[in-house]
Amino acid sequence: TLKGITKDPQQMEEAKTVKKLFYRIYGLLSHPSAPKRLGAYLAVKQIAATLKQNSSNHSRIIDQFLLELVHNCIMSLRLCQHDQQSMGTAKAATDALKKLDAIMRQHKPSKDDARTF
Repeated sequence: TLKGITKDPQQMEEAKTVKKLFYRIYGLLSHPSAPKRLGAYLAVKQIAATLKQNSSNHSRIIDQFLLELVHNCIMSLRLCQHDQQSMGTAKAATDALKKLDAIMRQHKPSKDDARTF
């Protein structure tokens, strides 16, 4: 889980692991298979809950990946228009985006990061 990976985000090896995790999720978010995208949305929601709960500990991860994660979720939401409504992929996508929005609203970028939300 993300909790185990991000105990100390300063360490290079753990940062690579986090990056690989997010890239794997991005791949699933863009997958043509609705069940795989649904699993990716559930993973995003779980990650969002962890990041929101420990936002001060994961500030660098939020700074680095949050907008990219939002972008991939929005692009993935476009694929949901072809899914069966009973799958619930569109609802899962909007739920994940709402959780990411809540993180964006509460997050204060780190002082060494010039970007702002």
